Amino acid sequence: MSFLFWLFLILIIYTYAGYPVLIWIIGVVSPKPVIKKQVEPTVVVITSAYNEKDHIEATVRNKFEQDYPKDKLHYVVVSDASTDGTDEIVKKLQSEYKNLHFIRQDERAGKTSALNKAYEYCVSRIAYSERDADPLSTGRPGTDSCRPRESGDLAMSSRPQSRDLSTEIPASAGTTIGDNGDVILIFSDANSIYKPGAIKALIRNFADPTVGYVTGKMVYQTKTDSGVSEGCGAYMAYENTLRKLETKVGSVIGVDGGIDACRLELYEDMDAEDLPDFVLPLTVMQKNYRVVYEPEAVIVEDANETHEEEFSMRVRVALRSIHALMKFKDLSFNVFNNGLVSWQIISHKGFRYDIGWMQLVVFITNYFLIPAGTLYHVLFTLQLVFYALAVYGYVRSGAAAVILSPEGAKDPGYLNQVNEYPGSFVVPPEGETPQDDSKRRNDDNGATKYDIRNTIYSVIRLCYYLCLVNYASMVAGIQWLRGKKLVTWNPRT
Repeated sequence: MSFLFWLFLILIIYTYAGYPVLIWIIGVVSPKPVIKKQVEPTVVVITSAYNEKDHIEATVRNKFEQDYPKDKLHYVVVSDASTDGTDEIVKKLQSEYKNLHFIRQDERAGKTSALNKAYEYCVSRIAYSERDADPLSTGRPGTDSCRPRESGDLAMSSRPQSRDLSTEIPASAGTTIGDNGDVILIFSDANSIYKPGAIKALIRNFADPTVGYVTGKMVYQTKTDSGVSEGCGAYMAYENTLRKLETKVGSVIGVDGGIDACRLELYEDMDAEDLPDFVLPLTVMQKNYRVVYEPEAVIVEDANETHEEEFSMRVRVALRSIHALMKFKDLSFNVFNNGLVSWQIISHKGFRYDIGWMQLVVFITNYFLIPAGTLYHVLFTLQLVFYALAVYGYVRSGAAAVILSPEGAKDPGYLNQVNEYPGSFVVPPEGETPQDDSKRRNDDNGATKYDIRNTIYSVIRLCYYLCLVNYASMVAGIQWLRGKKLVTWNPRT
């Protein structure tokens, strides 16, 4: 029993702390820097939207307001059988933006199918220059190697891979996309707002011929200081730090999906139940390209405010990720063939989805080992404190702002500013901006009580959120064993 206790306790510590430390050491000893240079290929932003009338217009305008050449920026919106007026909003915006393209799936088929359809649409509308052997007039582009070029400002293949485009794609009239096949696809959610310069920041990584996929930095904004949103913010701060470390050694394992970019010729059709945020990066890595993290490409999204919303989302993501791991079993688990990449996948994803079960074993075995010595008694007490904090965080998650600072919590606009970047949980008195509060805390020693309170509650929220995520993974694992697959879902759940 003691063997099981120490084995799983060590694995938990390794997953959260040991793996990041080892990745950091490898990055210091044998770094793999990304060559960055400002290049301007044709960019196609793709969004799958289902009943997104409240967000789609702001999202479209946000992309066309990016600091990027307007003649090289296109936007393809795929409506997944929306019924709330999303289609009409996009069609109306087409009169304002000539490079806005619209496709409708008459029957709900899910986000992944929408991305596949958008890709086919992009390929069908690329106009090839004379240097390309196979113009697209036949509907079948030529093939090209998936290996990176060794030189050139933009390391891109001249044509996408061979595909069957015989199926008619219902789409509105739009301009031609691209002029020579040098096209980058960017995947954006319907509620994703990019910071200025985000697209340029993503694209400059493709000057490196070894890079095939780039993901940006996800940050959350919240109108309430809920335990769910703040816990998620802390969790994402950890994930972004880990991605920065992983980029230094080769590739990141797992991306967000709301601000990702991929070379057109590396895209491959996915099954409807596939999680594109995981399957596509794995496909790119399988072709010996790198998947890297760009911290200056920042995306802002609304955080889930309730336990139910976040839990549902986490179960969905974990279930689809487990299916992806099984689909790429050799890449994911064969360390002998794939070395560093497989070790990263096992450490970052494989163990992560099993931590809930590890926690259960550690708790049960620790209870029966208490008579064996003081150490086991102390460790069991620490576990009880951890879970008590998690339960308290769950019970009081909606009252977090009141506990910390009733005055500062009255201004949702201020909370948006404070929580825009994960890790900032300070809620100062009413009327102060984040800059004013920072200056006051530096000048007034008495004000540190806000830091202390927020530090304590940050720990509570993190304990709660870790339990939420790990329990969601346990539920997803059971669903996977039962053969469940998920293709569609409602927005923000």
